[in-house]
Amino acid sequence: MSYEKQKYEMLADILKATAHPVRLHILESLIDRKLCVKEFAEELGYDISTISKHLSQMKKSGLIIDEREGNCVYYHIRCTCVNQFLESVKNILRSNIERDRILID
Repeated sequence: MSYEKQKYEMLADILKATAHPVRLHILESLIDRKLCVKEFAEELGYDISTISKHLSQMKKSGLIIDEREGNCVYYHIRCTCVNQFLESVKNILRSNIERDRILID
């Protein structure tokens, strides 16, 4: 596989790791703080196994990292560019909502 093709495959993997409502909710929950699986489950209302699967996928893609503190593993966003990415996506959403509102009127 060529370098160019491999690069786009890797980019797609990162984007796929964000392409789920639970994972987006997790990422947004991690802005400016770190949480453990139990805290995610309590805050987001999902069971621990579901949260763990999503965290694993996002960790594999490099979006988040973990660190052990005592008996708990805490997760946090790997770099601030993820926050910027989420804000960009929200801007697109706001633009789409506004466009659709204009088309309906």
